[in-house]
Amino acid sequence: MSRYIITGNLSSPQNVASITAWLREYAPVLKDVDPGMALTVAGRSPAATILEAASAVGARVVPSPEDMSALLKEADIYICPSDNGSGIKLRMMDGLKQGLPVVAHVLASRGYEMFVGKSVFLYDSGDTFRKAVADAMGMHCDREELIGLYRECFSFEAGVKRLRDIVEGL
Repeated sequence: MSRYIITGNLSSPQNVASITAWLREYAPVLKDVDPGMALTVAGRSPAATILEAASAVGARVVPSPEDMSALLKEADIYICPSDNGSGIKLRMMDGLKQGLPVVAHVLASRGYEMFVGKSVFLYDSGDTFRKAVADAMGMHCDREELIGLYRECFSFEAGVKRLRDIVEGL
């Protein structure tokens, strides 16, 4: 049995839309792939549609958690269902900085290309979601390795190095 988690501002219109749709469309697929799974949705001020959709699939909702990192440490796999909007999805970092494999919609992967196939597994349909979950479940990498990969790319020091390389290249 794996423990999955989705996090974010649960009242933001784009998050409400993507999480509600994910719960309706993909949570049943997840249950089929991993019948004993446990799913947690955690974040600030959950919208009624998220509460209803989560209840329908048996997901636990943790509204406005005091300690999100404690919830993330309980999880085995992070899910980022963001399928709208633009730019880098900061929620992906929630999973990566805790050393969790991430199953993400392809639109959420912008800016995380260096993780795809290593600790981020992408989907855009039910079939590719099944494969992404299976790949995440089959990963043989410990959390410390994933945290190290995250730090190599997103730590302050990594940012300074990238900036220095840019400046030196001018």
